[in-house]
Amino acid sequence: MIITEQKEFEEVLGFLTGYERVFLIGCGICAATWGTGGEKETREMARQLTEAGKECTGWIVTEEAACDARMTRLLLRRNKEQVEPADALLVLSCGAGVQTVASLVDAPVYPALNTLFLARIQN
Repeated sequence: MIITEQKEFEEVLGFLTGYERVFLIGCGICAATWGTGGEKETREMARQLTEAGKECTGWIVTEEAACDARMTRLLLRRNKEQVEPADALLVLSCGAGVQTVASLVDAPVYPALNTLFLARIQN
């Protein structure tokens, strides 16, 4: 599991300077488990961006990890009508998820989280 923390909102807004329409992608595994990029956090980020004057064209949270290119590609295709109008994408995942999304779209992609370290879960 990759441990992440949310970036300061002002830093995220700085990334999005010059972009009006944003699509958000959360990670359904690591970031969701850690409470930094699951559905709750992705919805909250969409709310904050809207309050800051950005248009959120939509959002998804991957069922698998955002770094799973096969599943993320499928979700992006299924949500094409919301993804295509976006000027930029904001990803709530570790750096691997951000890189995966960036490899699948032609729009600019920015991270909403900081990747801290790889952790091992013990039962």
